[in-house]
Amino acid sequence: MGDVKETKRQFKTKTDLAKSLGIGSRQTLYNRAERNGIDLDKLSFTEEELSILSGKKTSNATEQASGRMIQDRQEKEALKALKRELEIKNKIIDNLEHDKADLSNKLDKSQQLQDQQQQLSLKDRAELDKLKIELDKYKKIETEEVVVQPTNTDKTVNETSNVQLNKQTDKPKKHWWNIFS
Repeated sequence: MGDVKETKRQFKTKTDLAKSLGIGSRQTLYNRAERNGIDLDKLSFTEEELSILSGKKTSNATEQASGRMIQDRQEKEALKALKRELEIKNKIIDNLEHDKADLSNKLDKSQQLQDQQQQLSLKDRAELDKLKIELDKYKKIETEEVVVQPTNTDKTVNETSNVQLNKQTDKPKKHWWNIFS
């Protein structure tokens, strides 16, 4: 494009330029020139510039600006989508943190209950051990008081245990004559 010499058309006034392009309003001409970066004061234009000013063709700058606008719009939409996704993920994180706190509380409660259970179990075990000791004492006393039966078959001899005899001798004997005294 730089090698080919472009022909330029010369206009006497901006009004002649607008009439030649079929533009009814000078304001439209000024807006198109400003939007596409064309200087109207030079009054000499290439065919491409005239085409752009007439509105039939857009300039590279306009295409680039349009492309940038489309890209910006796409980036804004992507940013909005990312923000929505971030909000959703933040809600999920909040829910997970809430669940974590609930589980932590339940774990603490479970550990407290387990500690209480262990304490009660130890207490019950200690009580059971005490009861076993007392039971052993009673069994020992009971066996000392048992009368030993003879093993021979003639049943003429009845023996009592030494403990039994000792206990009997400790008690004062009651006789019928002690009733009157």
